[in-house]
Amino acid sequence: MPRPILPGLFLVTASALLRQPAAAQAPRCPAPAIATLAGTRGEWDVAWRDRVAPGRYETTRGHATIERTAGGCGLLERFEGTREGRPFAALSLIGPAAGDSVQRIWQDSGHGVLLVFGGSSGTSPPRFEWRRDMGERVLRLRHTYLALAPDSFTTQTELSTDDGRTWDIVAHLVYRRR
Repeated sequence: MPRPILPGLFLVTASALLRQPAAAQAPRCPAPAIATLAGTRGEWDVAWRDRVAPGRYETTRGHATIERTAGGCGLLERFEGTREGRPFAALSLIGPAAGDSVQRIWQDSGHGVLLVFGGSSGTSPPRFEWRRDMGERVLRLRHTYLALAPDSFTTQTELSTDDGRTWDIVAHLVYRRR
């Protein structure tokens, strides 16, 4: 499993990539690991169904911007919306890792902790998984991109508190191009 990167390195790298002029990002990346998700670039209106507590869900709306980073080697998503009536923001950075694997780094204003997901560029649909062994139980998250189309796509995040034996949907997002 890929090793997590240092939180400070992620923030410095993401900050530097956001400051790059568009011309500096134009070259194609030699690694085609994220080609399946290339159509997600753009401005999106997002309908979001989120689990705010076990058995309790909230449906709200948000806005997302997804752009290429690092010469096209990565995708950076900035999401803004509300959660339980308060502002909510999230960042997601997707890029190639070793071989045909890909990584997704996620941070949101509700938790703050960086989560590093791993996946394979050959997976259909594109899916990223995160795992944390807490001793007495193993938590897992899987984030899947579904129904990829030119003007819309869907993501679904599932949580397992028993190392993958059972899964609960904790977030379902429908993106529509602006």
